[in-house]
Amino acid sequence: MSIAANKFKGIRAANIYDEQTARLAKEHNLANVITFGARTHTKKQVFHLLDTFMMTEFESRHQKRIDKISEIEEI
Repeated sequence: MSIAANKFKGIRAANIYDEQTARLAKEHNLANVITFGARTHTKKQVFHLLDTFMMTEFESRHQKRIDKISEIEEI
């Protein structure tokens, strides 16, 4: 799902599978779409990981990475 979502301009989708990936998706990549494996997570786990993602702040020191991703979209 995240692979398909990333085909669209402006989308930075990440597949989340634990707390670390939930945090890093936001902190480092400013993900604006997240996906979960339906067969690998319970509803309770998904809500916990979603909360982790939503409570995490983007670290602006990674803005150059986001700018590079945006440049690629313009090609």
